[in-house]
Amino acid sequence: MPGFIDLHIHGGYGVDVMDGADEVYARLGKRLPEEGTTSYVATTMTSSVEQTSRALHKAATYKEENGVATMLGIHLEGPFLSESKRGAQPFEHLQLPSVPQYETFQRFAQGKIKIVTFAPELTGATELHKQLQKEGVRTSIGHSNATYDDVLTFLEQEECDANVTHLFNGMSGLHHREPGVVGAALSHDRLLSELIVDGHHVHEGAIRAAYRAIGAKQLILITDAMRAKGLGDGNYELGGQRVIVSNGQARLEDGRLAGSVLKMNDAVDKMRSITGQRGKRLYE
Repeated sequence: MPGFIDLHIHGGYGVDVMDGADEVYARLGKRLPEEGTTSYVATTMTSSVEQTSRALHKAATYKEENGVATMLGIHLEGPFLSESKRGAQPFEHLQLPSVPQYETFQRFAQGKIKIVTFAPELTGATELHKQLQKEGVRTSIGHSNATYDDVLTFLEQEECDANVTHLFNGMSGLHHREPGVVGAALSHDRLLSELIVDGHHVHEGAIRAAYRAIGAKQLILITDAMRAKGLGDGNYELGGQRVIVSNGQARLEDGRLAGSVLKMNDAVDKMRSITGQRGKRLYE
């Protein structure tokens, strides 16, 4: 198979993008090929403006070694997220979508921000979306409490395609009278949806439903991995918060899921098994 591309990974093997250190990219570059990942998009999380800026600058300026997994760019996940759907994103650093704040982050990132996750129902989202379209940066709908109509109206403004950040997790769910973000993702071919297939984030039935509804061409397997990947059970840190990893699940002390310890080869294997595609091509 070709090498895997992970569009949403916070860290692994003891390092995290928000550490803002050369060691992050040296470690990920060397270890990710072990799970078949040959390139990735370094993903931030909601933090202070100062810490986020430092992390972006380090990601932008790190000089990669030869023969390692390539960092393709940066996925800015936060701080432009819904309070009610923030998941493990720290509440105190959330902001409304802001073009000036995004532009500041992009300057620190030296233009390497390629994906931005934000909630389209928030004030300022339309303006940010238009700016991203001008720059060729991919919009990803996530950590959002948007209605189905909110999503459709948002997409129609620029007649564009977009991603959905970790489908089913951190978004308004599917109800037969209000389909929410999930319903929009399952019914519109202009949306490509990330999916965490680790046996914890999404039930197998929901994975099968997504696969049957929109197929492999609109599903993107991601890990959403944090620093504990590859290290086993124990106590770790994510965005200044204590994370407890037990039996392969990473959770905050209050029980909320906090990323994953998923390896990409395991995600592919689980997806093939769940969808009945083991021994067949997932994507033609």
